[in-house]
Order: sequence, then structure tokens, then C-alpha cells
Amino acid sequence: MKPRHTYIIVEGPHDSSVVSRILRKNGLGFQPISLRNAVDSTWDPVIPTTFPQINADNEPEFGRVTVPDFFQTHDQTVAIQFGGGISKLPTVLHDDMDQLSALPPDAIGLIIDADDGTAANAYATFKTAIQAADFPFPLPENHTQFHQGPPRIGVFVIPNNNDPGRLEDTMSECASVAYPQLLNVADDFVNAVNGHFAANADWLSKPCRNEYSADKLRVSAIASIMKPTAAIGNSYRQNKWITEETLVLPRISALSEFLKRLLADDADFSEGNKSDS
Repeated sequence: MKPRHTYIIVEGPHDSSVVSRILRKNGLGFQPISLRNAVDSTWDPVIPTTFPQINADNEPEFGRVTVPDFFQTHDQTVAIQFGGGISKLPTVLHDDMDQLSALPPDAIGLIIDADDGTAANAYATFKTAIQAADFPFPLPENHTQFHQGPPRIGVFVIPNNNDPGRLEDTMSECASVAYPQLLNVADDFVNAVNGHFAANADWLSKPCRNEYSADKLRVSAIASIMKPTAAIGNSYRQNKWITEETLVLPRISALSEFLKRLLADDADFSEGNKSDS
């Protein structure tokens, strides 16, 4: 039987780390692919082979060459791509779909942040942007629905497909169970930094302009304690932010359930649609 192939695109590398960890911990049995020759040939077109890469303005980019994260089970493969920010995501998505046009994925997952607005507003803006970038497939009418396809297409707006927020809201919730003592320490740290700013405003730029910035500083502090100098994405992948215990929490559970539906076989997906109706 031909394996199913699913393409997932997220905004940035931290999102990719979280989705990667969920795939390994939510019971679906996915394992990372670490060797190039183990990657299914379906994904060859989205694996860079040249350096430097040329951007949309026909200019070389000498930064890090990004490669999707690849996962597999006995009958499925997944590629997790990140766009380098919401503004770049439509272009990356368009380019990848163009590269994969000879053998399109069986399913496509689009994961973005709500930021300061609602999930509905975030998706409406994003939908307009990717349609303007000539996305080749029909999109769901709204962020709570799937286009059945083929390809199946689903959208999830972090943190819970409803409320304003970002990935850090989800990870703070996970930390409340995984690392409650460290979360208290991180809160003290954020308060101390803000207090120090108030006393030294002439030389210290304000690190916590709003609650969004504070959440970023909070989860970064926890990660730095556990893995000093390591990128926070590595902590999300390797530490206990996402486990069986935290996957029952509302925000991370909502993302995990979205991934399960996106990756379900056709029979299970159809049954899920019946239960939703």
C-alpha cells in the first residue's frame, strides 16, 4: 500500500519543534528521520541541494539553509516546514507546492498564530495572503473546518483555534504542569527584570513591552535553566514540556487533536466528520 504523505507548514522553528514533539508523544507512533537516504523520495523536491539559495528578488541568501523535519510511521510520512515568519509563509508555501506539483501531498496542515486578534481574523488574513500567492488547492471556509480533498487541508490557529495568543501561551500552560517550580522562578525573574528596567530606564531597553514579551521571556528563562545556552526549540524537543501528562491540557491538547485528524486515514477522518455534525 502506498504510504500517505502529509505536509505541515508553521510560522517558525519553535512551532516546528513543538509539532515535532507532539508527533512523537501523542500516540501516533511517529519517529524522526535523521538520515538523508531514509527520506521518502516524494520529499526530494523540498530538500535544498544548492547554496546559497536565491530568494524571490533573485538575490542570494547566505543564512542557514532550512530543511523540513521529516517523520514516519510504517504507512505515513510527514514533512514539517517553517516559513520564517507569517509574512514569508505564503511564499514558502507556494514554492513548496510548486516543487511538489508532480506528486502533491495527501494532506496539508497550516499552523499559524492568532497573535492579538481572534483565530477567525488571523485565518481570514492568512487565507487572503496565500490565495494571492496562488495556492493551488481549495481552502477550508473557516479555521474550524477541513477541506476533505484530496488533498485534505486543515488549519489550526495557535493557541487553541479560538482565542488571541501565541505559542508561548501554550508552552507556559505546559510549564505549569511540567515545571511548576521553575515557572515560579521564571515569574520572579520577569518581575525582577521589569523592576530593574524601571530603575535604570536610561540604559536598559525595556524587555517586556507587553504580556506577549513577558511570556517569551518566561519560557526562555525556564529553557535556559534546563539547557543553558541551548536554543529554546531544542528544549521543546528534548525536555518534558510535552508529555502524556501535559498533552491533556486544553491548548496543547487542541493542537494534538488537530494533528490526529489531519493525519487520520480516510475511514477514521470520515467517522470524525460524522461525530462533528
